[in-house]
Amino acid sequence: MIRVEKYGGSSVATIEKINLIASSIKTRVQMGYKIVVVTSAMGKTTNQLVEQAKQINPKISGRELDALLATGEEQAAAILTMALNNIGVDAISLNAYQAKIYASNEYQNGFIKSIDFKTIIKHLKDNKVIVLTGFQGIARDKSLVTLGRGGSDTTAVALAVGLKCPCYIYSDVDGVYTIDPRLYPSARHLKEVSYDEMIELASSGSEVFVTRAALLAKYYQVPTILLESMKEGGTNLVNELLEKREISGISVKSNLVYIKIIVSDLDERKLGIIFDLINKCGLLIGMVFYDKNSNLIAFTINKNDELKFDEIILDLKNNQELKSINVNKEYCYDKLTIVGHGINQYPGIISKIYTVLASEKIIIYQMTSNEMSISLLINKKDLSKTLELLVKTFELGR
Repeated sequence: MIRVEKYGGSSVATIEKINLIASSIKTRVQMGYKIVVVTSAMGKTTNQLVEQAKQINPKISGRELDALLATGEEQAAAILTMALNNIGVDAISLNAYQAKIYASNEYQNGFIKSIDFKTIIKHLKDNKVIVLTGFQGIARDKSLVTLGRGGSDTTAVALAVGLKCPCYIYSDVDGVYTIDPRLYPSARHLKEVSYDEMIELASSGSEVFVTRAALLAKYYQVPTILLESMKEGGTNLVNELLEKREISGISVKSNLVYIKIIVSDLDERKLGIIFDLINKCGLLIGMVFYDKNSNLIAFTINKNDELKFDEIILDLKNNQELKSINVNKEYCYDKLTIVGHGINQYPGIISKIYTVLASEKIIIYQMTSNEMSISLLINKKDLSKTLELLVKTFELGR
């Protein structure tokens, strides 16, 4: 019986926690499991490495940044392997090069292209526990490439695809809740969530599991369990729920920058120029709003991407076809996304949202929707009250 186990940064944050994980893994080895472990960097190591790099160059990116960031996972994998060996478990650590995990060439946002499983399978046949570095792959030129935020989740699911086994994602929370319990302590735990619900929640701000890993798990139908380290239970990802919920949960995305661009005589051709420049710098945008009458295009970006956007402002202003361009930034908004299967097929949901928020004079600055979600842009100061009202309206609490 093979299983892939991924441990997040908070799970391996200290030597004490690593020793506890090693003991837990030993118990499952004694039960007959063959285990491939994927580890994130310890605690806040990745953030600390980024900050150190920024002391050299605030706009640092590219090959050398990935070479630095990859050391965090290598440290954690080596220490966990030592802990396993210390208690009599035959274990070996492998980095992306040794495990032959090949990725695209996009630094800080690589995609796994293929994995050569020969080395992994050999060690499994030798009854070794394999401790792999998550979050990284090898580019065509043999450089290290990191896989973007939550890349260790993606590494774990990709391994489970190739090994045709379940994937266990361990973190500091016991699975999926109707709302992040750090924002709303009375949120209700969900024992099952469909792949589609997880994809929607992850893409709109949930930090339990990343979108790319959820997409991979759905496409290859990987049995995936999200649970808290050292505990049972958690949340199972399933193909379909027996009975679909009207509302599954609410995710929140903070740390947004709302960009407003005004260009005289703005039309579709000029919009194409703006979006082409945004696309070339690899910027992800959301909550897009276009008003031709006021020559306005607006959208949100993540605060972490603000430096990327700053790099294209000069290009926008220097473009001869974008005359009289004005760019403004606002930092006062949060995005709430209400998720549910066929949410727009249930009559009255949007009416309920507007009515209950209007009763407390909470302004919805922008709303977008698709077949599985409704997203609201609200003022940060209204976040707690908005969550409280929506939880009561849609019965999402315990």
